[in-house]
Amino acid sequence: MVSISQVTERIRAIRCAIRLHRDQIGDYRCWVDDEVLYHQCLPELTSMEPELPSVKEFHANCQAFFKKRQNPSDQGKAIPLDSSIGPLELSYRESLDIDLSGREPQDLDRVWEELLQAIRVHRLKGVLERTYTDDAELYSVLPEKSPALTALPPEELFLGRNCPAYNEHCHRYPEEFRKAVWKAER
Repeated sequence: MVSISQVTERIRAIRCAIRLHRDQIGDYRCWVDDEVLYHQCLPELTSMEPELPSVKEFHANCQAFFKKRQNPSDQGKAIPLDSSIGPLELSYRESLDIDLSGREPQDLDRVWEELLQAIRVHRLKGVLERTYTDDAELYSVLPEKSPALTALPPEELFLGRNCPAYNEHCHRYPEEFRKAVWKAER
């Protein structure tokens, strides 16, 4: 039997993973982030090693990400060059999850299932069809309603220098790609 504190910690861990996904900005954002989220959070995937897409599939995923995962109203918005995001500090993260305090076990189970369902729905869209509105739907399960900045670097930078270089790197060192997705800190 799972205790209330264990369920609460599972919920916090999933919320933290969704927040990290939401808060990536600029060229730190990538379709691989989706795979990390799915393999970290979905029980049916946590023990499955991800398959490395072909070079052609990888590049198609990068192009689809650029075309569909950026809200047109965010296009061209400046992103500071030193921008990066990491896991939120524990005290701040706990304050975001204050809504979990004092909840009944069945209510916590409902929250848990709601989070997993949101991630599954996001995954089922498929990497080539997923859009920024699908991301917004995923983030809507969080108690705070913080909008995500979907701006990406200019296409020639995002797809020209960054994505193919990463793509080539992943195919030269596939164990690093798999480690990024499968063995990400849980």
